[in-house]
Amino acid sequence: MSREFSRYHVEWRSVGLGGLVVVAGCGLLAGCGAPGDAADGLDGDDARQEEAASMDAPRPPPAESLMHGDTLVDMRDGRDYATVLIREQRWMAGNLRYQPPDASGWFCYDDDPLLCEELGALYAWNTARSACPPGWHLPTESEWDRLVDGVGGYTERTGEPGAAAAALAVDGESGLGLALVGLRTGTASAARGRMALYWTSSYSNIPNRWELAERAYGDRAEEMVDTYVMGRHLYRGGEGWVLEPSTAPTVGFEPGGLAVAASVRCVAEASDRAPEG
Repeated sequence: MSREFSRYHVEWRSVGLGGLVVVAGCGLLAGCGAPGDAADGLDGDDARQEEAASMDAPRPPPAESLMHGDTLVDMRDGRDYATVLIREQRWMAGNLRYQPPDASGWFCYDDDPLLCEELGALYAWNTARSACPPGWHLPTESEWDRLVDGVGGYTERTGEPGAAAAALAVDGESGLGLALVGLRTGTASAARGRMALYWTSSYSNIPNRWELAERAYGDRAEEMVDTYVMGRHLYRGGEGWVLEPSTAPTVGFEPGGLAVAASVRCVAEASDRAPEG
């Protein structure tokens, strides 16, 4: 299957979970390229084709999703979500809570169903790819970049607080409300109140991914190097909110195990984005 890849070089930097699970991204002065650059040497047309192909993930069965003004009603379970329009993209303004029929890749923080309602569910990446309601999908790298660019863009240095992060975080002016809901690593929940990871649909093609795989998996590096995907890492630094590209493995350190379950924000298909105003 064709893939959309990340353009980022990701620095080896633990996020305080006791070892490698999520590796935080780099600033645009550290070899990442400027927003909108094509990944892996592709020109603009090829990059767009890769992005379109990346959406070949399995889709949920047909069902109705209704928009009432700026509110999305997921008719699969009746839950509703506020939405926001940022740079002509309509995003859910809350974390997805839908439980798929096969719930093997769906989790609640601390296995508490009440926290699924409060914080949103945590999804293994393969489950996340097909978890969004009909007419919506797991955003690509390009869609996340467009979102961030729409509220000020990434900062120039890794770990530097920025206006875009503040705008997109809870109580920020964008209304998107990204929050520090934590994640799941292996069989344990972690980092609530300290960080969050939001999945993209894009595979990681960072130049140093072999180094990351060797440090994490040792002799299994060759097998695991292509299991890394991209996300967005949110946390509060000493001076404010930080949002940066990150990479995470989709396969656990033990054969067959889960590496990371993270949060999902869905974005509307182009034809379903209600006009602003």
